[in-house]
Amino acid sequence: MEICKKIKSDLATRNIPVVLFTAAAAPEKKLEGLQIGADDYITKPFESRELIIRCNSLINNRILLKDVLAPVSD
Repeated sequence: MEICKKIKSDLATRNIPVVLFTAAAAPEKKLEGLQIGADDYITKPFESRELIIRCNSLINNRILLKDVLAPVSD
């Protein structure tokens, strides 16, 4: 959680997707992780295929967002 806080509070690194992997499955822990800026919260045990799909989705969404927000030059 502390590393996530540091990454998301720094302007130079806040755009890096952060996925928290943890055995802490309590709903309040998940909410805490998401509130500090985690892009996803996955509890153990997890399905490896689900992990790959979630990470691909995060990366693809960042790419799309970058393309949408990029200034158009003539």
